[in-house]
Amino acid sequence: MKKCMLLLLFLCMCCRTVLAEKTDPAPFAYVHDPRENPAAMRDIVENPDAVYGFSPSPAEDSTLKEFADAIDWTDAGQVSDARAQRQAYHDSLQELYDMVFSMATEGQDTEAIARAVSQRRNELRLESYADDPEGLETVKKRNLDTYGNEFGPTQDALYEKYGSWEMVLVKALGSNPGMDACLGFYDEYYELYNLEMESLTDDQTAEQNRSLILDRVVILSRHHIRSPLSGSGSLLGEITPHEWFHWTSRPSELSLRGAVLETMMGQYFRLWLENEGLFPENYQPEEGAVRFYANAKQRTLATAKYFSAGLLPVADLSIESHVAYDVMDPTFEPSLNFVTDEYVQDALAEIQGERGFEGILDSLKGAVSLLIDTADMEQSEAYQAGKYGDLLSGETVLTLTEGKEPSMTGPIKNATSAADAMVLQYYEEEDEQKAAFGHDLTMEDWQTIHSVVDTYTDMLFCSPLIAVNVAHPLLQEIRAELTEEGRRFSFLCGHDANIASVLAALNYGDYLLPETVEQRTPIGVKLVFERWVRSDSEVFYKINLVYQSTQQLRTMQPMNLENPPVIYPLHFDGMDADHMMAEADLLALLDGAISAYDALLEKYTAVMDDAA
Repeated sequence: MKKCMLLLLFLCMCCRTVLAEKTDPAPFAYVHDPRENPAAMRDIVENPDAVYGFSPSPAEDSTLKEFADAIDWTDAGQVSDARAQRQAYHDSLQELYDMVFSMATEGQDTEAIARAVSQRRNELRLESYADDPEGLETVKKRNLDTYGNEFGPTQDALYEKYGSWEMVLVKALGSNPGMDACLGFYDEYYELYNLEMESLTDDQTAEQNRSLILDRVVILSRHHIRSPLSGSGSLLGEITPHEWFHWTSRPSELSLRGAVLETMMGQYFRLWLENEGLFPENYQPEEGAVRFYANAKQRTLATAKYFSAGLLPVADLSIESHVAYDVMDPTFEPSLNFVTDEYVQDALAEIQGERGFEGILDSLKGAVSLLIDTADMEQSEAYQAGKYGDLLSGETVLTLTEGKEPSMTGPIKNATSAADAMVLQYYEEEDEQKAAFGHDLTMEDWQTIHSVVDTYTDMLFCSPLIAVNVAHPLLQEIRAELTEEGRRFSFLCGHDANIASVLAALNYGDYLLPETVEQRTPIGVKLVFERWVRSDSEVFYKINLVYQSTQQLRTMQPMNLENPPVIYPLHFDGMDADHMMAEADLLALLDGAISAYDALLEKYTAVMDDAA
């Protein structure tokens, strides 16, 4: 309720189209007393002779100490000049106030508003140097040194710093209350200070977060950048007249870029875990404290190895696998653990919905057409000969077999193979035009192309009946790692289908991730379970998707705490506003998804027995 009140307070302030202007500063008294605001009084002192009754404090801990003797605060003329400069500053923020009002009116949530406003605040800071190129370069360099980003702190870094999106918004709109008190603006912008004080009072959770201790981290990771799954002589080699990127690895194996980027991701997690106190510097784990377990494919084993090298560079670690090399491990293979005729019938009906396979293909025609145009497929001999169809029509067949992954044939499958390779080429090829075979594509175009892959993945692995079935072994593995005695850190490395089916089995709703071409399960993405213990011994979890943005992938940006990967909080029922879930609730959520498999098995086995 208080967070709603915070926004209402701010909206009330935004609705003021005219600010009161004090033409006669003396005698003067504020309606709202700055002495009741600790944040203001930290920086100023009462001064009965000052024009507005206050002047900056010269104390060492005052953020305004440099202004204490900058002007004569008892001189009305000098204070008037300073006031005019301060007014210009407030006027420059009116765009942000309008942005908040507009986005709130549209019904957008606090996170979206905070992200947009804080980004625009960074842009405004740089735009103020439009006539000062040397000053602009100085500011950019300072930003780069301070935040790891020349444009200023990222929105996710601000969230990590302040603990809630409400406080990120407050800080983006912030105005030093002490300086405003010295220059006669305290009443006009009181709602801003009140908003911040309300946020701090209401957001006791943010204060509690600072007293939380990180106790354990469990990660389910997708492998990093690989070469396409098909080699020469396959659909990819024939369906375009162009030559593909010269991959640094064999088909389906981790690429050199993927190896470097995964090492960088491990290094980021090392910095984070050391900063939170879970790992000491140069940690060499005790027996059983750390576990790395990967599917026995080259791309997953290598991803785990490179991540471990970045995370624990001086530790002697091994990557655990349970089957022979290049064989799918049953824990990670998204195969159907049971199948009956009735189950297949119901699952196929659920996947198709009211649209049917034809309707699903029809919904992809825009994306497939863009893919065809980008790869100039119509100029290829195989396409002209109809070897693979036109990708816009044809029969889709989805097969469900016990002990095997769901599989598909038809135009959606073929389009997915091409779209997957196009996006992987975009990650690898530095020349954007060359990556698109000479075409100019926007970020939205790349997202559209990859939507074919997302649809394919959803069809095969994310319907409720399928997800609960194929994710069952991995859900059990995650559940065990969350409660394994003595464990500090677990890294389970699999595939996009693993993360997609696990989230679907947990009934996580539709979502589109920001700053990425792959908006569902980006390459190298980590599903991160963070266990936090509060000083009163209560235990909570945060669940995030952590991944490198497309820009970070393409430019291979080093990451640190000031320039982190994208951290996308997942919000499940039972979580508070800061995305914290009681441990008992999380375990109950997992247990529910695990027992849902048993219920399905019993239901369809009973149907089969009755039929017999």
